[in-house]
Amino acid sequence: MKIYSIILKSLFILFIYNLILYCQVDSTYISSVRINGNVVLSKFWSNLSISKKDIISFDFNTQRTGTGSEEMLHRIILNGVPINLENMNSRTVSFSLLDSGNYLLKIQGYTKTSNEAKPAYIKFNVDINPITVYNEISDSDISLSKEYYYAALVFISLLLLFNVVYFSLRLLRNKKTNTDPEYKRYNKKELLKEVFSKSENLNDLNYSNSQLKESVKTLREQNNNLRTQVRELKQHIENLEKANSELLEQKTKLEKSIVLGEELHIKKEKLFATAVHDIKNPAAAIKGYVELLESFDLNAVEQQEIIQYLVDTSARIVDLAQKMSVAIAQSDTNTAPNFESSSLKSIIDSVCYQNIANANRKQIKLINNASPQTPKIEIDKEKMHEAIDNVVNNAIKFSYPNSTVIIKSYFNEKKIFIEVIDNGVGMDSDDLNHLFEKGAQLSSKPTGSEESSGLGLWIVKNIIDEHGGTIIVSSKKNAGSTFKIELPLKRRK
Repeated sequence: MKIYSIILKSLFILFIYNLILYCQVDSTYISSVRINGNVVLSKFWSNLSISKKDIISFDFNTQRTGTGSEEMLHRIILNGVPINLENMNSRTVSFSLLDSGNYLLKIQGYTKTSNEAKPAYIKFNVDINPITVYNEISDSDISLSKEYYYAALVFISLLLLFNVVYFSLRLLRNKKTNTDPEYKRYNKKELLKEVFSKSENLNDLNYSNSQLKESVKTLREQNNNLRTQVRELKQHIENLEKANSELLEQKTKLEKSIVLGEELHIKKEKLFATAVHDIKNPAAAIKGYVELLESFDLNAVEQQEIIQYLVDTSARIVDLAQKMSVAIAQSDTNTAPNFESSSLKSIIDSVCYQNIANANRKQIKLINNASPQTPKIEIDKEKMHEAIDNVVNNAIKFSYPNSTVIIKSYFNEKKIFIEVIDNGVGMDSDDLNHLFEKGAQLSSKPTGSEESSGLGLWIVKNIIDEHGGTIIVSSKKNAGSTFKIELPLKRRK
C-alpha cells in the first residue's frame, strides 16, 4: 500500500510540475489597440471593424518567464503574409489603406536561438460592417466566461478524484493493519493526529468547494447579463439601420426635387428668352408702321390697312406679355406646342405684312412667292409665326439697301418647304457652325446698325425641332444666304 501511495503522490506532483511548465512558457500578448489614435477597450477587440481611410495600430510585447537575457524579436504576419518592421525593436505595428475584407494578425516573439513564444492572434475587418458599434459585447466574450467556468469544474473534479482514490487506498490499508498483530503496537497519539489532519484537509476542501460554487454562480449571472446586453445592442443596430434607410429615402426625394427645380428653371429661362426676343420684332414693326404713316402720303385705304396691322401687332405683344405673366405665376411651365390644322400660306402673308414697313425703311423689296396651293398641316400657329418672322426679320436685318428678300413655299407628297432668300452680307463656315447656338455672336453684322441678341435663330431651331422638321442654311460671305425650312405633311404623334 505504501508503494501505491508513493505512485499516486508522484503522479500528482508530475501533474503539478507539467502545469507549472506550461504556465512558464514565454507568451506574446497585445497590450493595446488604437484606431486613428483612439484607444479601443479590450472587451471590444473581438469585433474590430474599420474603413479604408482608418489607421489601426497594435501595441505588443512578450512575457518572459525564464531568466534568459537574449534579445526578444517579433514576427508580424497578416493573413499569412510576413510584414517587415522598419525597427526590429519596435513594439508597435500600424496598418492603413487596406482593401475590404477580413484580416487575421499574428504576432510571435522569438530569440536568435530559435526559442519561440506562444503567438498572439487578433481579427479585424475593413469595410465589412456599414455601421461599426465598438461597444458591442460579442459571443466570444461569453464563450470565454464559459471556458473559465468549465476549466474550474475540471480542476475541482480532478482534485476530488485524487482525494477519493487516496483516501480509499488509505482505508484499505487501515483495514489490513487492523488485522495485523503489529497494529496493536501502533501509537494512538499518531493515529489521532492523522485523523485530525485529514479532518482539517476535508474542511479546507469544503471551503474551497463553497468558494467555487459562489464563483460559478457569479459567472452565470455575468453570462446572463452579457446575453441581455447583446440582445439590446442588436435591437439598437436594427433601429440605426431603419433610421439610415429613412435618411436614404429622404435623400432620394430631395435629389428628385432638385432635378425638377432645375428643369423648371431651364424651361422658364427658355420661355422668357423667347418671349422677350419675340416682343422685339412686333415693336420694331409698330415703329416701322408709324414711320410709314409719317413719311408717305397714303390714301385712306392704305392708312386703314396700316392701322389694322398696328392693332394686330399690338395684340401680339399683349399676348406675349400675358404668357410671361402666367409663366411667372405657375410652378410648372408647359411650353409644349398646341397643334392644330393651320394654313402656312396665311402665316407667310401675315409675316410679310408685318415686315413690309421695316423693309421699306431700308429700301428693300420684300417679295412673297408663297404657293396659294400650300396645304394645311397640323402646327402650333403662334410658334410657327414666330419662327418664320424671325427668319424674315433676320434676312432684312443683314441685307443691303436696294436689295431683295424673297419668301416662297412649295411642297411634295411628304413635305412642305419654305425658303427665305436674301443677297446680303452672307456668312463664312465658322459662322455656320455656331449659327443656331444660344447667344451666338457672328462675324457678319447687320447693315443698318440694328441690334443682334443671338437668340432669334436659336428660337427658330427649337420651334422647328418641336414640329419634327429641319432647317438648312446655305451661305457665302458677301453673297447672301438661303434659309430652308422643311416640315412633314403628316405629324408623327
